[in-house]
Amino acid sequence: MKQQQKIRVPLHVLLVLIFLLGISSLGFGRIKVNWSPIAFVNVMLTGSSMNQFVVEGASYFFKSHSSYLELLQKIEVSEIELVPPGILDETANTAIKLMEDTVIAYDKLKLWADATPYDEAVIARLKKFNYKKFQRENSLNQTLFWKVREYLMKGDVCGIYDKMLLDSKTILNLLREIESELAAGNIPDNHRWWNLNQVYLESLIFDQYVAMVFYAIK
Repeated sequence: MKQQQKIRVPLHVLLVLIFLLGISSLGFGRIKVNWSPIAFVNVMLTGSSMNQFVVEGASYFFKSHSSYLELLQKIEVSEIELVPPGILDETANTAIKLMEDTVIAYDKLKLWADATPYDEAVIARLKKFNYKKFQRENSLNQTLFWKVREYLMKGDVCGIYDKMLLDSKTILNLLREIESELAAGNIPDNHRWWNLNQVYLESLIFDQYVAMVFYAIK
Protein backbone atom coordinates (compact mmCIF):
# COMPACT_ATOMS: atom_id res chain seq x y z
CA MET A 1 0.00 0.00 0.00
CA LYS A 2 1.35 3.44 -0.88
CA GLN A 3 2.14 5.80 1.95
CA GLN A 4 -0.88 7.90 2.80
CA GLN A 5 -0.57 11.52 1.68
CA LYS A 6 -1.54 14.36 3.94
CA ILE A 7 -4.63 16.39 3.16
CA ARG A 8 -4.59 20.00 4.32
CA VAL A 9 -7.89 21.88 4.06
CA PRO A 10 -7.83 25.70 4.57
CA LEU A 11 -9.98 27.05 7.42
CA HIS A 12 -12.31 29.03 5.14
CA VAL A 13 -13.00 25.87 3.11
CA LEU A 14 -13.74 23.92 6.30
CA LEU A 15 -16.25 26.57 7.37
CA VAL A 16 -18.03 26.28 4.02
CA LEU A 17 -18.06 22.50 4.34
CA ILE A 18 -19.53 22.66 7.84
CA PHE A 19 -22.28 24.97 6.56
CA LEU A 20 -23.09 22.64 3.68
CA LEU A 21 -23.18 19.63 5.98
CA GLY A 22 -25.62 21.48 8.20
CA ILE A 23 -28.05 22.36 5.44
CA SER A 24 -27.90 18.88 3.92
CA SER A 25 -28.57 17.20 7.24
CA LEU A 26 -31.63 19.37 7.63
CA GLY A 27 -32.90 18.35 4.20
CA PHE A 28 -32.54 21.93 2.98
CA GLY A 29 -33.97 21.99 -0.55
CA ARG A 30 -34.25 25.62 -1.51
CA ILE A 31 -30.73 26.38 -2.60
CA LYS A 32 -30.28 24.49 -5.87
CA VAL A 33 -32.21 25.97 -8.85
CA ASN A 34 -35.41 26.03 -6.84
CA TRP A 35 -38.31 28.03 -8.30
CA SER A 36 -36.80 27.62 -11.79
CA PRO A 37 -39.76 25.47 -12.97
CA ILE A 38 -41.87 28.65 -13.02
CA ALA A 39 -40.14 29.34 -16.35
CA PHE A 40 -42.31 26.59 -17.88
CA VAL A 41 -46.04 26.21 -18.46
CA ASN A 42 -48.05 23.30 -17.05
CA VAL A 43 -45.30 22.18 -14.67
CA MET A 44 -47.78 20.00 -12.73
CA LEU A 45 -48.92 16.97 -14.70
CA THR A 46 -50.46 13.63 -13.60
CA GLY A 47 -49.26 13.80 -10.03
CA SER A 48 -45.65 14.61 -10.90
CA SER A 49 -43.80 17.83 -11.60
CA MET A 50 -40.51 19.35 -12.69
CA ASN A 51 -40.21 20.77 -9.20
CA GLN A 52 -40.20 17.22 -7.83
CA PHE A 53 -37.12 16.40 -9.92
CA VAL A 54 -35.43 19.65 -8.86
CA VAL A 55 -35.93 18.83 -5.18
CA GLU A 56 -35.02 15.14 -5.53
CA GLY A 57 -31.86 15.98 -7.45
CA ALA A 58 -30.82 18.58 -4.88
CA SER A 59 -31.44 16.15 -2.02
CA TYR A 60 -29.29 13.43 -3.58
CA PHE A 61 -26.60 15.98 -4.48
CA PHE A 62 -26.37 17.24 -0.88
CA LYS A 63 -26.24 13.69 0.47
CA SER A 64 -23.51 12.75 -2.00
CA HIS A 65 -21.49 15.80 -1.04
CA SER A 66 -21.97 14.96 2.64
CA SER A 67 -20.60 11.47 1.99
CA TYR A 68 -17.66 12.97 0.15
CA LEU A 69 -16.98 15.33 3.06
CA GLU A 70 -17.16 12.33 5.39
CA LEU A 71 -14.57 10.66 3.17
CA LEU A 72 -12.33 13.73 3.41
CA GLN A 73 -12.71 13.66 7.20
CA LYS A 74 -11.65 10.00 7.31
CA ILE A 75 -8.63 10.73 5.10
CA GLU A 76 -7.68 13.64 7.36
CA VAL A 77 -7.98 11.67 10.60
CA SER A 78 -6.01 8.76 9.12
CA GLU A 79 -2.87 10.83 9.84
CA ILE A 80 -3.28 10.19 13.56
CA GLU A 81 -5.34 6.99 13.79
CA LEU A 82 -5.89 3.82 11.82
CA VAL A 83 -8.72 3.94 9.31
CA PRO A 84 -9.30 0.58 7.56
CA PRO A 85 -9.06 0.99 3.76
CA GLY A 86 -12.40 -0.78 3.39
CA ILE A 87 -14.14 2.02 5.28
CA LEU A 88 -12.76 4.58 2.84
CA ASP A 89 -13.91 2.53 -0.14
CA GLU A 90 -17.37 2.04 1.40
CA THR A 91 -17.80 5.78 2.00
CA ALA A 92 -16.72 6.56 -1.56
CA ASN A 93 -19.24 4.06 -2.91
CA THR A 94 -22.01 5.74 -0.91
CA ALA A 95 -21.13 9.10 -2.48
CA ILE A 96 -21.14 7.44 -5.90
CA LYS A 97 -24.55 5.81 -5.45
CA LEU A 98 -26.09 9.09 -4.33
CA MET A 99 -24.56 10.96 -7.27
CA GLU A 100 -25.93 8.28 -9.60
CA ASP A 101 -29.37 9.05 -8.13
CA THR A 102 -28.69 12.76 -8.72
CA VAL A 103 -27.94 12.09 -12.39
CA ILE A 104 -31.16 10.06 -12.76
CA ALA A 105 -33.24 12.88 -11.23
CA TYR A 106 -31.63 15.56 -13.41
CA ASP A 107 -31.94 13.41 -16.51
CA LYS A 108 -35.69 13.18 -15.87
CA LEU A 109 -35.80 16.94 -15.25
CA LYS A 110 -34.03 17.62 -18.56
CA LEU A 111 -36.38 15.32 -20.49
CA TRP A 112 -39.41 16.99 -18.93
CA ALA A 113 -38.08 20.51 -19.57
CA ASP A 114 -37.19 19.75 -23.19
CA ALA A 115 -40.81 18.70 -23.81
CA THR A 116 -42.43 21.64 -21.98
CA PRO A 117 -42.94 25.14 -23.47
CA TYR A 118 -41.53 28.17 -21.69
CA ASP A 119 -43.79 30.63 -19.90
CA GLU A 120 -42.96 33.67 -22.00
CA ALA A 121 -43.96 36.12 -19.26
CA VAL A 122 -41.35 34.62 -16.93
CA ILE A 123 -38.73 34.51 -19.68
CA ALA A 124 -39.38 38.21 -20.33
CA ARG A 125 -38.72 38.97 -16.64
CA LEU A 126 -35.45 37.04 -16.81
CA LYS A 127 -34.34 39.01 -19.85
CA LYS A 128 -35.16 42.37 -18.24
CA PHE A 129 -33.67 41.51 -14.83
CA ASN A 130 -30.97 43.87 -13.54
CA TYR A 131 -28.20 41.30 -13.01
CA LYS A 132 -25.46 43.83 -12.33
CA LYS A 133 -27.41 45.49 -9.51
CA PHE A 134 -28.41 42.10 -8.05
CA GLN A 135 -24.80 40.88 -8.05
CA ARG A 136 -23.61 44.02 -6.31
CA GLU A 137 -26.39 44.13 -3.69
CA ASN A 138 -25.92 40.46 -2.75
CA SER A 139 -22.09 40.45 -2.92
CA LEU A 140 -22.13 37.46 -5.27
CA ASN A 141 -19.04 35.96 -6.85
CA GLN A 142 -18.91 37.89 -10.10
CA THR A 143 -17.26 35.17 -12.19
CA LEU A 144 -19.82 32.52 -11.26
CA PHE A 145 -22.79 34.88 -11.33
CA TRP A 146 -21.89 36.15 -14.79
CA LYS A 147 -22.02 32.56 -16.02
CA VAL A 148 -25.54 32.34 -14.56
CA ARG A 149 -26.38 35.64 -16.26
CA GLU A 150 -25.27 34.29 -19.66
CA TYR A 151 -27.97 31.63 -19.47
CA LEU A 152 -30.79 33.55 -17.80
CA MET A 153 -30.57 36.79 -19.77
CA LYS A 154 -31.29 34.64 -22.85
CA GLY A 155 -34.05 32.74 -21.07
CA ASP A 156 -32.10 29.50 -21.51
CA VAL A 157 -33.39 27.57 -18.50
CA CYS A 158 -33.05 24.27 -20.37
CA GLY A 159 -29.38 25.15 -20.76
CA ILE A 160 -29.16 25.51 -16.97
CA TYR A 161 -30.59 22.03 -16.56
CA ASP A 162 -28.17 20.67 -19.16
CA LYS A 163 -25.30 22.14 -17.15
CA MET A 164 -26.61 20.63 -13.89
CA LEU A 165 -26.72 17.21 -15.49
CA LEU A 166 -23.23 17.62 -16.99
CA ASP A 167 -21.80 18.81 -13.64
CA SER A 168 -23.32 15.82 -11.87
CA LYS A 169 -21.88 13.41 -14.44
CA THR A 170 -18.47 15.07 -14.09
CA ILE A 171 -18.60 14.66 -10.31
CA LEU A 172 -19.70 11.05 -10.71
CA ASN A 173 -16.73 10.27 -12.97
CA LEU A 174 -14.29 11.94 -10.56
CA LEU A 175 -15.76 9.97 -7.65
CA ARG A 176 -15.38 6.73 -9.56
CA GLU A 177 -11.72 7.52 -10.29
CA ILE A 178 -11.05 8.13 -6.59
CA GLU A 179 -12.95 4.99 -5.56
CA SER A 180 -10.94 2.94 -8.05
CA GLU A 181 -7.70 4.02 -6.41
CA LEU A 182 -9.06 3.41 -2.92
CA ALA A 183 -10.22 -0.07 -3.94
CA ALA A 184 -6.66 -0.78 -5.11
CA GLY A 185 -5.34 0.24 -1.70
CA ASN A 186 -3.99 3.63 -2.79
CA ILE A 187 -4.64 7.14 -1.49
CA PRO A 188 -5.22 9.55 -4.40
CA ASP A 189 -3.03 12.61 -4.78
CA ASN A 190 -4.12 15.73 -2.89
CA HIS A 191 -5.02 17.57 -6.08
CA ARG A 192 -7.60 14.92 -6.93
CA TRP A 193 -9.42 15.61 -3.65
CA TRP A 194 -9.17 19.39 -4.03
CA ASN A 195 -10.36 19.34 -7.63
CA LEU A 196 -13.43 17.22 -6.88
CA ASN A 197 -14.40 19.34 -3.90
CA GLN A 198 -14.10 22.47 -6.04
CA VAL A 199 -16.37 20.97 -8.70
CA TYR A 200 -18.95 20.14 -6.03
CA LEU A 201 -18.80 23.66 -4.57
CA GLU A 202 -18.80 25.60 -7.84
CA SER A 203 -21.74 23.56 -9.11
CA LEU A 204 -23.64 24.19 -5.90
CA ILE A 205 -22.95 27.94 -5.83
CA PHE A 206 -23.88 28.31 -9.51
CA ASP A 207 -27.21 26.56 -8.90
CA GLN A 208 -27.78 28.63 -5.75
CA TYR A 209 -27.39 31.84 -7.77
CA VAL A 210 -29.98 30.54 -10.24
CA ALA A 211 -32.39 29.93 -7.35
CA MET A 212 -31.74 33.43 -5.99
CA VAL A 213 -32.65 35.07 -9.30
CA PHE A 214 -35.85 33.05 -9.66
CA TYR A 215 -36.81 33.83 -6.08
CA ALA A 216 -36.34 37.53 -6.87
CA ILE A 217 -38.66 37.44 -9.90
CA LYS A 218 -41.30 34.92 -8.78
